[in-house]
Amino acid sequence: MFAAAGVEPKIVTETATFVALVELVRRGLGCAILNPFPGGYGLDPSVEMRLLHPGFRYQTCFITAAAKLLPALGRTFRHVRQNLGKYPYCVSC
Repeated sequence: MFAAAGVEPKIVTETATFVALVELVRRGLGCAILNPFPGGYGLDPSVEMRLLHPGFRYQTCFITAAAKLLPALGRTFRHVRQNLGKYPYCVSC
């Protein structure tokens, strides 16, 4: 994606948490490329999230026990997945 745009990224730091990425950006220490799913809603108004359209696709799977009812969190995930078009930063594959 970067090479196609003629850009060479200068990676200064990496972190595994969404909160740390957003905080670094909020403080003006750069920009971040991240998966918006874990926390892309309710961001500080001083941070703006913009969609990227990379040249690759990925799939997220949800695994549950076959013999048990889906817990509340699972039902929420299923609801979000079925209604992706209603969320600004999620697009269906």
